[in-house]
Amino acid sequence: MSFVGDYQGVDPSEGGNLEDLDDLPSPNDLVILKALGGDEDTRELSFQGIRRKLGLHQETLSRALHRLQRDGFVERLDHAYRISPKGILTIGGENPRLSLKAEPIDPYSVSLLRARLPPDVSTAELVNSLSYKWFGNLRWLGSTQTPEFATLNWMTNDSGLKISVRIKEDVLTIETFPISTDSISEATRSAFDLFDHISKALKGAGHSSPNSGTFSAKAA
Repeated sequence: MSFVGDYQGVDPSEGGNLEDLDDLPSPNDLVILKALGGDEDTRELSFQGIRRKLGLHQETLSRALHRLQRDGFVERLDHAYRISPKGILTIGGENPRLSLKAEPIDPYSVSLLRARLPPDVSTAELVNSLSYKWFGNLRWLGSTQTPEFATLNWMTNDSGLKISVRIKEDVLTIETFPISTDSISEATRSAFDLFDHISKALKGAGHSSPNSGTFSAKAA
């Protein structure tokens, strides 16, 4: 995967050349930095999401993130962390001018469910109602939000399988990034469980549920 970010018009290459960075991260911290900058779908990662993704001890990760934030490689948000332009330059190596895509597409993603949302649904309200929540075996990982689309990501607690919800205009898609043939079955069960919570969130906000005839399951 390539690493990109949305930094409100900031060009990562403005941070200078790599030779100017005299406080480069240690090899261990660099692994964390690459985890933050290496997933287009999850530009903002929660602390626990990073910990689960890398399998790190809580204190180890906390100290590493403190160092990366102190040295300007990472930005801390209210509930998440994201890589800074300086961090992008660092992991970009000799080619720091990374293109900003309008919508990331992972070539290994598999669509599981798709639904057309009611016309009166507010994407911002739906995103807020789902973000930072745990659903059954799904643990919150992180998100990417732009004016055009939103992607919310979870990881299964036992197998570390990634499940994503993409919302663009009036279409919601649940997909996975399979790690094995058997993981598709696990992902499909998680997708239906997640979709049930999405329907409840819509009802709680006073909206009708998505039309069940507008989504379908797809196998790998």
